Amino acid sequence: MYLGLIATVVLGGTDSLAGLFLASGVFGLAGPGEEEITTSANRIAWLFLILSVVMSLAMFYRIRLFGILSENLTMTIRKDLFASILSKPMGWFDKKENAPGQLSTVLQTDCTTVNGVFGDIIAQWIESVFSLCLGISLGLHFSWQITLVAIVIAPFLAGATYMTIAIEEGRSELID
Repeated sequence: MYLGLIATVVLGGTDSLAGLFLASGVFGLAGPGEEEITTSANRIAWLFLILSVVMSLAMFYRIRLFGILSENLTMTIRKDLFASILSKPMGWFDKKENAPGQLSTVLQTDCTTVNGVFGDIIAQWIESVFSLCLGISLGLHFSWQITLVAIVIAPFLAGATYMTIAIEEGRSELID
């Protein structure tokens, strides 16, 4: 689990580092001489190559390790739920909501829902939070005034994104 968490944190930090590398590349390409521009371009190309390899490895380990973790959690929940179903008295199974078909559906769908929530969504949240924290930290280091403006504007951007998603979902319901 700890390796998956580390991979998620590394993956969250790569977005901010990519912006940092890009900004240093832009300033490096504005150098006075052709030799300095070539050196800067080569350095930035190597940095982005290394960053892409790190991102690929972190993504692989994040998906793999959180997948294993969520599968183990799903299996444990299924075993516990099945054991509790088997310990019920015979009369409990006579109720309509406790029919064998209903119970097997619960075993399949509810546990799969837990698997989806734990495996991917939590990893994405951890990655997003770390990316946001590192981005704010880097922003405060380089220009605290612009970072404060970005922090004030961020909720408006999130609201606009939410409204766009709601509108698109509304359109898809109208089309169906």
